Amino acid sequence: MPARKIGPSSYTNTGYIPNSKGNRVQRAESLLEQQFLMLLDYDNRVRGYQVQPFKIRWKAPNGRWREFTPDVVVSYTADAQAAEPWLKPTVFEVKTRKELSAKWDDLRPKFRAAVAWAKMYGCRFKIITETEIRTPYLTNVQHFMHFRSFRLGEHPDAGRMQKLLLEALHEEKKATPRGVLECISSNKRDQAELIPWLWNLVTLEMVGADLTQPFNMGSPIWITDRGVVALGVMQQ
Repeated sequence: MPARKIGPSSYTNTGYIPNSKGNRVQRAESLLEQQFLMLLDYDNRVRGYQVQPFKIRWKAPNGRWREFTPDVVVSYTADAQAAEPWLKPTVFEVKTRKELSAKWDDLRPKFRAAVAWAKMYGCRFKIITETEIRTPYLTNVQHFMHFRSFRLGEHPDAGRMQKLLLEALHEEKKATPRGVLECISSNKRDQAELIPWLWNLVTLEMVGADLTQPFNMGSPIWITDRGVVALGVMQQ
C-alpha cells in the first residue's frame, strides 16, 4: 500500500501504470508522474521502483514532528551500479516547475528533510521536473514500449526475423532502419513485417540507437555486443 493516499488536486491526473519490475501496477497522481514511471519501467538499469514508498519524519523549528511522503523510490541492478557507481537507490520527487514555484516555501523544509534522510541511509534524493522528463527520449520510449512484449521463441517467425535483421546490421557498418529493411527486401510488405521485430531488438538492446534524439527511419542504428552474441547463437 502506498504510504500516502493518492487523491485529486489541482495538479493531479491520477492513473495506473503497469509495473513490469514488480508484482502489481503502480498508481500515479499526475500525468508527469505517469510519464516518469514509464521511463523507469523501460530503463533496463532499473531493478525496481515503488510509488509513495514510505514516510520521512522530521522535527520542525516549532518542535513539532512533521511527515513527508516522497513520490517514488528506485533501485538499480548490480550491473548498472558496477558500471555507474553513482546509481545508488534514489528517492525521487516529481513536480512541475510551476508547482515548485507556487509551493516552494512549503516544499523546501520537506526536501531538506529528505536530503538528510537519504544521506543517512546511503541513498540519493532528487527532484525531477518536466524539463528532465518531457524530452525526445520520452517520445521514443512511448513508441518502443509497444514492441517490448515480443520475445524470442514466442512467435514461429521470431528467430528468422531477428536473425535476418541482425545479419543485415552486422554487415552494414553504418545503418539506418530504412537501409536495413531495404537491404533485406525491396518488397514494402516484407519490410513492414520486419519493422516490429527491429523495434523489438532495440528494446532488447541487441540493436543500438540514440534515443535521446528524435528517432525516425533515417536515424543511425547499429548491432550491439549483445546482438553479436545473440546472432552467434542463432547461427550455430
